[in-house]
Amino acid sequence: MRISIGQIIVLILLLFLLFGDFQDMKKKLSALLKQVNSFFYHKNRKKGT
Repeated sequence: MRISIGQIIVLILLLFLLFGDFQDMKKKLSALLKQVNSFFYHKNRKKGT
């Protein structure tokens, strides 16, 4: 039996909806996405001279 990434995401989402607080999960997820975006788009490169 093979488990795909999509099935894992659906399973985690169902577990949060059944047993977790959805608003709390939404806040944590948005904070995590902001951290990821700032990591990728942060301009900390040295400029050429």
